[in-house]
Amino acid sequence: MVSVAAHADPWWLESSQPPHPPTQQQTATEDAAKDTGKEDGETIWQRTISDPLALYTFVLTLFTGVLGASTILLWRENKRSVDAIIAADRPRLRLSKLQFGRAGNADPLDNAKYATVTIGFTNYGDKSAVVTEVCFDHLFAAMVPKRPVYRNKKTYLSLPVTIAPDSEHVFPPEIIYDDGNRQLEEVQHSLDGPESLSNLRFWVFGYIVYIDHLGKEHRTGYLGDWNFDGGGYGRYPDEAVLRGETFRVFSGDKRYAYNT
Repeated sequence: MVSVAAHADPWWLESSQPPHPPTQQQTATEDAAKDTGKEDGETIWQRTISDPLALYTFVLTLFTGVLGASTILLWRENKRSVDAIIAADRPRLRLSKLQFGRAGNADPLDNAKYATVTIGFTNYGDKSAVVTEVCFDHLFAAMVPKRPVYRNKKTYLSLPVTIAPDSEHVFPPEIIYDDGNRQLEEVQHSLDGPESLSNLRFWVFGYIVYIDHLGKEHRTGYLGDWNFDGGGYGRYPDEAVLRGETFRVFSGDKRYAYNT
């Protein structure tokens, strides 16, 4: 019993002894793991510059990316240039005639005759315009509404009509059967203030719709007025307007005189 106890290590001595020394195979495995860790620690850039093929591939990829981005930017710039050329190279219709007259070629100031209005448009663009719709409206009042209200869309027998570049097309005269004198009482009730022939205006407004060479629709609006007493324009420079032969055109009023 005594000899057995002498050869057995107590539990406190066994737990405090160091582990068995590593074998040669374990040491080699740990060294290989350390070498692998060193390789994994290299950055992509270090591997790239140390490998000629990888460096060539990296430079080629970078160049391809820059070339692709440059191609996209160049395409966008060319597209904008082409769109600008197409937008400039198109028909552009503008009001060129807004003629006032009287039925039977009477004097424009002869209130005994029905009024007539003749409108014409000139193509100042580089392509032909195909007119598909013409709107002609009129109003007897001191001022036109803040926003146009179109009631009369004309359907001429000549439509559609093509207007070539640098050409004018004049539409048949419109006869105004409701004279301003006959509407004066109606105008007085429809406006806030009293009206008289001295400030009553004969307004003509509308638009023309046309198609360009690419099939896109455009619209040009117009606005003009005519004074009944013939002298309400003061020192307006256009003698034809003062004589009552034509309308005063408001090309700067974008509510009515617009171009799309």
